[in-house]
Amino acid sequence: MFGTAYHTQKLASDGGAPAPALSCGFHYGGVDDVDATYRELTAAGFALNEQPFNIPPGPLVTLNDPDGNIVGFIDNSKGGMPGQHA
Repeated sequence: MFGTAYHTQKLASDGGAPAPALSCGFHYGGVDDVDATYRELTAAGFALNEQPFNIPPGPLVTLNDPDGNIVGFIDNSKGGMPGQHA
C-alpha cells in the first residue's frame, strides 16, 4: 500500500501550521485497493472529491490537500499510466 495512514495523518495534523505550497497541482500515489483506501480515508474524516471511479489505467479517487492541490490514489491494475514502467 502507499502508506495512506501516514500520508493522510500528515496532511491532517501538522500542529496547526500551514502546509507548504506544493509546486504542482496534482499528485498521485499507487495503492493496492482504491475502494479500501476510500473507506479508510472517509472513516478517518477526510472529504474526498468523489467515490472511486474507473479510468483506463485503473480505479482512482481524489481529495484536496490544505493548499487545494489534488491528491489522487490510483490502483494501476489495468496497466498504469501510458509510458509508466510496470
